[in-house]
Amino acid sequence: MAFVGGPAWALIHCLLAQAVSVTAAERTEVRSRVQASELEYDADTRPSVRLLLTTPTSTYSLGYAPTFTILSIGREDSQPIVSQSLDGSVAARWERTTFSLSENVTYGTYNFRALSVAAQPSASPPATTTPPAGGQTGTTPPVTTPPVTTPPAGQTATAQQVRVLDQVVRTASSNTTAQIQHVFSPVTVGTVSGGYEYAGGIDADSRAVLPLRRGPTATLSVLHRVGRADNLTTAATGLYVDTGTTMHGAIFDAHQEWTHRWLTALSTTLAAGVAVARAESNGFPRRLTEAVVPVGTASVDYRFGYAGGKMRTLAALQFLPVIDRFTGDFDQRVQWMLDVNWTRYHLSLIANFSGAQSVLPEVVFTGAATSPFNYYAGSFSALYRFGTELSLETGLRGSWVRIRTVGADPVPLLWSLFVAATYTIGPAYL
Repeated sequence: MAFVGGPAWALIHCLLAQAVSVTAAERTEVRSRVQASELEYDADTRPSVRLLLTTPTSTYSLGYAPTFTILSIGREDSQPIVSQSLDGSVAARWERTTFSLSENVTYGTYNFRALSVAAQPSASPPATTTPPAGGQTGTTPPVTTPPVTTPPAGQTATAQQVRVLDQVVRTASSNTTAQIQHVFSPVTVGTVSGGYEYAGGIDADSRAVLPLRRGPTATLSVLHRVGRADNLTTAATGLYVDTGTTMHGAIFDAHQEWTHRWLTALSTTLAAGVAVARAESNGFPRRLTEAVVPVGTASVDYRFGYAGGKMRTLAALQFLPVIDRFTGDFDQRVQWMLDVNWTRYHLSLIANFSGAQSVLPEVVFTGAATSPFNYYAGSFSALYRFGTELSLETGLRGSWVRIRTVGADPVPLLWSLFVAATYTIGPAYL
């Protein structure tokens, strides 16, 4: 038995050495913040660790990332902020079918105004198990498609992350997502996904700023390759949100998406459809909003050489309904994003501009908790990589929120200069 057990154990150890990896990283940032003509200094550090197990037919991932932040360093009312994020995912593959399940949990404190000029952490599981919108999945189908930037109905990227209230709130969230993808043929892939979100303030004061948001989401999509450079995706998404005890909202979205690769480095995506939205308040004053609105997306992804380096530009414009995370009410918004990245050797120059704007007539907001919402954010930074482990970044960020509400205090432009260092260890194989 010893003769058999020795080689068997050596084989198991060899397999695990190739399948199990641990990656650790740490990012520390120091920034100035100008708010209401006052200069503040903030600092945060964000260590993270991820365990990844890969087998021939499955992938398992577990990650943990706490964030420690100090706002207004040196002042008597300096505010420490601590938040934690834990995510896990599993993906299993059979002949033509892939199943994935992911869970992300966060807990901690947050200041929406001060942290609007901070680097936003990525709380998503690895891309191998998280499907982007528009019917594509992290498991590579037998068709080649560029990234799709269309979010599910009722979801926004950064447009709801800033509000006028400047206070620390305690929040928690849980996001569960399950997905099944089946390859019907070399040119047709179907996807069914569902999820459930439970998030918001965890005490009475925090819920006054960020109410509880809970409800399911379901998506059905079929991707079909109609040519060497063209993909068509038909998708339908349903979303239901219960905010606190008074607001209930639902959105159903159906759209058709066309992706075309004009050149190896140039691709575009166009999507058009319709959404049915409903938001109702059971509290005082009672109100009901029902709407049938168009949904549209246009994006361009172009990569080319410039000044001896590699340039990538990504631009997207979206017209879609949302359920506002802070009020639970319905709003129709235009969102845009422009991202430019130039890299030469160890140096990268990164620029980003994004925003959102309410497009409903102001009369719609009469008697409602929400109001016309406009959000603008931009950043520019220079990133230098000394190797695979250490990088330094410095730059400028700014954000501005404008909410047209009678009697509301104006929200000043926030801007920040920052310096950050990131150190990565791994992957180390066990």
